[in-house]
Amino acid sequence: MAQWLINDGLVEPTYIASQGTILERTGRVHLRQFSDEIWVGGQVIEVIRGEIDL
Repeated sequence: MAQWLINDGLVEPTYIASQGTILERTGRVHLRQFSDEIWVGGQVIEVIRGEIDL
């Protein structure tokens, strides 16, 4: 979604998105475009860890 929003000029190449409001787990996701890649970051509270093999 970030790639689409940036490419269509709907957001700046670096922006902060909110998430989790409805679940009362308000969080912020930091997104930044570097060349043709989107980097995602932010603070977390780890509550589970694991691996998924597809």
